[in-house]
Amino acid sequence: MLDKRFVRSFFNWLEAAPLPELLAKRTELEAALEGFREPEARRDARFLLKHLIREILEQQLFGRSNET
Repeated sequence: MLDKRFVRSFFNWLEAAPLPELLAKRTELEAALEGFREPEARRDARFLLKHLIREILEQQLFGRSNET
């Protein structure tokens, strides 16, 4: 299970990362997920991937979510 500090750091990074960085990390995370055999590691990776993909789609469709 992911600890609160890691999750907080992940979401802070996710909100600030530019689209090219998000796309690169998606590729890395998908590759890592394929290599995981432990159910907990796979569940955590799917959780991170789900939120990463959501942010990618949001940026592609609407631009940066935190632009003012």
